[in-house]
Amino acid sequence: MAKSPELQKWCSRSAAIRHELQIPAQSTPWTSRPRVRLLGIPRTPRVMDCVDVCFAAMRKKYPELSIGQLIKGMFCNTSQSVARLPVSRSFPTPCTSSVVYSYEHDTLVSGRATMKLLGWPDSVLPRDASETLYKGLSGNGFSAPISSMLMTVFFANPWAPWRQ
Repeated sequence: MAKSPELQKWCSRSAAIRHELQIPAQSTPWTSRPRVRLLGIPRTPRVMDCVDVCFAAMRKKYPELSIGQLIKGMFCNTSQSVARLPVSRSFPTPCTSSVVYSYEHDTLVSGRATMKLLGWPDSVLPRDASETLYKGLSGNGFSAPISSMLMTVFFANPWAPWRQ
């Protein structure tokens, strides 16, 4: 069976990243752990590889941390290319197509959870809304603290026309 151009590109990028980080080609340091369940994420080879490569990259970056300390607050945006190493120890900026995996909770971050991480309180989130709606809202919205900061900077601007 012939590989699609996208699959060929992914395979070559993954191999290059693994070589650069000195990760063996068949290594699955995260997904092969006995207690890892990977709840909610697609079990495609590309996604599984992204989760493993990102985990290995963070393990190399923070070798002094235990696994429990390392994965605390660690996220991987599996919708991104492995070449971008879409992993961080803080929540990434969501897009409408983001598929974010939490290593700490071993699950896909839901749209509702994304909204809460962006600062939206439970009191303003409708209970009967679908995950698709929450995903779309979180990918198109600002977090409350960021929008407050931007408004403050905008109105406090000393060069603004209303200050002249």
